[in-house]
Amino acid sequence: MVTNTGDRYGGMLVAGTFLKEFIPEGLPWAHLDIAGPSFNNDVAFGYTPKGGTGVAVRTFVQLCEDEAAR
Repeated sequence: MVTNTGDRYGGMLVAGTFLKEFIPEGLPWAHLDIAGPSFNNDVAFGYTPKGGTGVAVRTFVQLCEDEAAR
């Protein structure tokens, strides 16, 4: 039996190890932990708004664009 344990602050490695159990051998994958930076309780700064941040959206868009250009 595999159990995903860990709290919001530090469970990233546990979550990645848990997910690995369900990935077929030889399939490239990544676990991107966004729980911490996904919400900004403080004032807006730079391109990060107050509230939901959309963290990693720019990275995902760039990855998709790079892959589409291959």
